[in-house]
Amino acid sequence: MPQNVTQYDLLISCPGDIKEEIEVINRTVQKFNDQFSDTLGISIRTRHWSKNSYPQSGGKPQALLNEQFVKKCDAAVALFWTRFGTPTDEYGSGTEEEIEIMMDAGKQVFLYFSEKPISPSKMDSEGYQKVQALKQKYNGIYFSYCTAEDFESSFYAHLTQYFLSVKAVADAKLQRKSQLVLRGIDVDGHLCETPTVLDFKFNTSKDSKIQLAEIKELYRKIDSMHMGQRLPVKKDGSEKSPWNAFAYMGDSLFPPVTVDQKLQETIVAVAKSLEIPLSDDFFHLGNLSQNITSVSLMGGCSYTGTKDEELKYELIMELHDSISEFINWSKVEEAYAGLTCIKLAIENSGTAVDEDIEVELRFNNNILLPLDKFPEIQDEYTIEYLLDKCDLKVLLSIPPTAQYKAYDDSQKIGSSIGEAPYPFNPFTGRDYQEDYQDDIADIYCYEIFAEKDRCIMKVKFDYIKHHTVIAFPTPIFLQKAPTEIEYTITSKNSPDILLGKLLVTTNTIDAQ
Repeated sequence: MPQNVTQYDLLISCPGDIKEEIEVINRTVQKFNDQFSDTLGISIRTRHWSKNSYPQSGGKPQALLNEQFVKKCDAAVALFWTRFGTPTDEYGSGTEEEIEIMMDAGKQVFLYFSEKPISPSKMDSEGYQKVQALKQKYNGIYFSYCTAEDFESSFYAHLTQYFLSVKAVADAKLQRKSQLVLRGIDVDGHLCETPTVLDFKFNTSKDSKIQLAEIKELYRKIDSMHMGQRLPVKKDGSEKSPWNAFAYMGDSLFPPVTVDQKLQETIVAVAKSLEIPLSDDFFHLGNLSQNITSVSLMGGCSYTGTKDEELKYELIMELHDSISEFINWSKVEEAYAGLTCIKLAIENSGTAVDEDIEVELRFNNNILLPLDKFPEIQDEYTIEYLLDKCDLKVLLSIPPTAQYKAYDDSQKIGSSIGEAPYPFNPFTGRDYQEDYQDDIADIYCYEIFAEKDRCIMKVKFDYIKHHTVIAFPTPIFLQKAPTEIEYTITSKNSPDILLGKLLVTTNTIDAQ
């Protein structure tokens, strides 16, 4: 599952004689992150001038470091041994200045003084005196250590005590908060504050008008191809002639390609309805033959003939398929013509992932289109085409855009809708009408409850990432246009029930 982590930057501040402890700090911080990052959503990142500063001109070195990353840190760990550090314009050393900057900002500073033994020859006497004076300045808010192990133990205890305190966890939870709100989707597919009642359109590029234009173009193209009739087999008048035996063998191995009679009748009938005249040789394929001695690379029959003869046959088959597609799709479009809908999306504009979200929409009675009033398709072949040749789930879905994701992106693996296999009865065959109704009920996955004067619709989202918008699974179909929609949102990570109201406008053909 997606996770959101609040990151804290920890400044490491120390003079140049502190080396071993820097490695200890990084190791301790990594130990903290490994143990608590996933469970509490808290992560610490160390910041040190040696790895986080960059060359910059136009100011004093310490002032530039302060602006580059010191002031941006959330807490600091400062250490001294014998050296005090290089003076700055305002303080005795850069480390002292960084401590003061953090404290003035009300930020936590973990302050340590090393009591590790050191050779007198390596002692910085002047620096050591300044370190002791700093001890007096910060008396009561520092810790001392004698070994690296001692420091590691103390630092880990202090780090966890601070960052796991009630205040730190509360601050993290406050920063890591989801913020859910409903949005509308307008006629152009853009998010909007006010949802719009729209004329329903399938999520597809299929269009019966475009299909019809393509069919007419196929008629024209085929009608312009004149192949002539097949040449008859020559006979010498003697049934026992070797020539006739060879000719008949040729016809058995290379039978003529013809267009099925029922297929011809369909093409002719559609041409008449479209008032398209056909030439007498429209179905003539010349001497195109099947070669039953070989198979094409695609697994079908191989043909013997000219390229134009093969092309004409392929175009006739394509024309028939296009006519079937056009007839079936026209019936689907006709069934859903006149439906109106609204499209909604849910936005998480917060900084944390939210889970188990349930949206409840409230409408006045007779606004929603109930499932038992969804379009019926009586033609069995059209339903078979719709279920087997089209993806009904895709047709009814709200497609993703750059502004929002599809509903499936909010669902856990294994909870996708509309993908159950169709049952098949070996005795009665498949009931396409029943399968169609089951598919609609599965894809239109809203729970609808009728009350006295209103209707309640519910929809669930498994999770929504922060800064993410998810479209509803499908448009919401309407019988009448509402003027407003009241809604409530509940979720796993929000203790409050969110209440809201969407005003609704209309942008349908009838309204225009």
